[in-house]
Amino acid sequence: MCYNYMTTKRVEVPFDSRICHKRPPLLSYLPISRCGRPGYICHSGMTMVSTMETKKNRFNTVDDYLDSIDDPTKRKTLERVRAIIKATVPDAEEHISYQLPAYHHHGALVYFGAWKSHWALYPLSSAMKEAFQSELSAYRLTKGGVQFPWDTRFPQRLVRQLIEKRITENLQAERENTAKKRNSIHCKTTIMEKRISTQKITPNLWFDNQAEDAARFYTSTFKNAQIGRISRYTKDGFEFHGKPEGSVMTVEFIIEGQEFVALNGGPLFQFNESISFIVNCETQEEVDYYWDGLTEGRKELEQPCGWLKDRFGVSWQIVPVALNDMILDPDPAKVSRVTQALFQMKKLDLRILEDAYQNG
Repeated sequence: MCYNYMTTKRVEVPFDSRICHKRPPLLSYLPISRCGRPGYICHSGMTMVSTMETKKNRFNTVDDYLDSIDDPTKRKTLERVRAIIKATVPDAEEHISYQLPAYHHHGALVYFGAWKSHWALYPLSSAMKEAFQSELSAYRLTKGGVQFPWDTRFPQRLVRQLIEKRITENLQAERENTAKKRNSIHCKTTIMEKRISTQKITPNLWFDNQAEDAARFYTSTFKNAQIGRISRYTKDGFEFHGKPEGSVMTVEFIIEGQEFVALNGGPLFQFNESISFIVNCETQEEVDYYWDGLTEGRKELEQPCGWLKDRFGVSWQIVPVALNDMILDPDPAKVSRVTQALFQMKKLDLRILEDAYQNG
């Protein structure tokens, strides 16, 4: 028994149950089965999904898929999903699989699709659900995916995190398979094995002697963060560095998939505002969380327009992602109102910015 996904009409069509029930594990997450009839969704132990929001059911490219969506707002949403995937994994292979936009990077990476009341992202493993339980609680979860209603704010940060988590899972699976093939007994664990993106450039933060304190402060402030390897000074080169043997030299740490190195280099150089880190926030609650966490409630660390300095002197910008769309709006009157409101603030207030943008 299958359902036509263009009409949700129940129709009788023959299909090979061996194909439908013996899909590879990843494909079992997808809402379209290989029943031999394009355009149908098998009712073989899978949850029925809502009507597909496209004009046709055969696509050769992702551009074909996006062009088939009449609603410009919905199409723009999926274009944002596509842009995030490409920015997060620039070398991922893009193609159509099971009539959905699909990406491959060290294995099947991610799929997305448009439906009548929502758009969806696949696959969503048990580990992903557990890692992002709080963030996913606002959305409907299926066996192997997550559904985002069209009328909710675009979850840019969450989408990026889910993609990064999939990269981690793929790389981990690849390493395990390689280890099995080589019959390895021990695997060398380094921070590079924990990384969640292929990163060529790593920011190096020069501290006097607070590198470890700073790294532990940042990894306790950000939810998706961890400490990596710690190196220590030896007696060699003491005439140059002047650091006691055994004291901390560098600390590797990761925040939201971004690798950093903190260095105890002495008092020669100081931080200033010419370099800052932008924290993109989906909600006002998130803005409040990172603002309060990084300033630790100290008013003297607050600066105009969403900027702040933490107690180590490092500059941060705590910015709601919606602000970017407001500032880039083609209507100069809206941009002017938002800019004027922005210049009156230290910590950014999304409600005030949105009110200026919409109403003046």
